[in-house]
Amino acid sequence: MNKLIMALRLHRESDAKYGLARHQSHLIDMNIQKRNQALNNAINSLTDNGLEATLKGYNLFWVEVESPHDSEYFLGFNEVEFAFPKDWYLTKEKEMRGKRGNVYWDACAELAKSLKMKDQVRAISYTAKQLALSV
Repeated sequence: MNKLIMALRLHRESDAKYGLARHQSHLIDMNIQKRNQALNNAINSLTDNGLEATLKGYNLFWVEVESPHDSEYFLGFNEVEFAFPKDWYLTKEKEMRGKRGNVYWDACAELAKSLKMKDQVRAISYTAKQLALSV
């Protein structure tokens, strides 16, 4: 099983659990950035560079997921803004440890730059019946 960190575009938080279950995936942690300062800083950098918090009524939720699928599988869905392996992220986070001030902020910005942002005007559409990440 792969552990992934993903940013999902959803109407509401509860859609994550049901949408991911349709892909044999399990939601481990919702709003992971609240407990992870480096990720939160990278998100702030992404926001400063055009990432929309809400896109056509769909909010952005950062989650940790366990899945038989890799991040590339999920990136094909419009509801998935970002997806990357948790191990990759933990390696980046470890490289940031011990850094202070501008050096730390620069490292967070570099992490953000390494994530490819999708078009912020794309169509996202799912119904409550389909839930998120429709197959």
